Amino acid sequence: MKFIVFILFLTIGYTLSSQSIISSQTQVRTCLQENECSLTNSSSYLFYDETKNQFYLKVDFNKLKTGQDSVDYWLNDLSDTYLYFIAPLQKENFPSLSNANAKTFYVNGKVLLNNIWHDQKIELSIFLTDNSSLNFSQTANRYMNYKVSFGFPVVPKDYKIHKKAHHLKNTIFISIGLGQINLLEPGMEAYLKEVYDAQH
Repeated sequence: MKFIVFILFLTIGYTLSSQSIISSQTQVRTCLQENECSLTNSSSYLFYDETKNQFYLKVDFNKLKTGQDSVDYWLNDLSDTYLYFIAPLQKENFPSLSNANAKTFYVNGKVLLNNIWHDQKIELSIFLTDNSSLNFSQTANRYMNYKVSFGFPVVPKDYKIHKKAHHLKNTIFISIGLGQINLLEPGMEAYLKEVYDAQH
């Protein structure tokens, strides 16, 4: 009986943890055979590891799919992998909650796609959310008070995805608009398992 209660407790805990992760609006755009292909929805996740001063983006290409083959076909070459962006980001780079201005600066990071790493610099803009001072007083997670926007290009050949069935050869543009940061807490490492595995 105790074992069943323990399993039930773990299941509920995992479900609550999963529900607390907020996705971010993402656009993925490229050109295939002179046709522009572009999809936008909440298909990515942003994490901040305060203990390591690390910022993460995880893009789930499967979540971009609409369910219509005529629209989704070009994503098939990407759907068996995630895209990650990882970069150092100091806590001091986040704007003060008393400052209403956005903060924009360059960040040197790396992209992981198809088990291949490449250096990538982004221009990161951090904005305060509405009523951020009120939100800060109600939660210990100060990062819920920020939204971030940035984008970067991905060259298929660099990640060896140009040889797959649809031969994606043109640059793929990834952009995040006013994304929500999730604080990476103990027990949430599974969300970034592929990054951790690739680093070891």
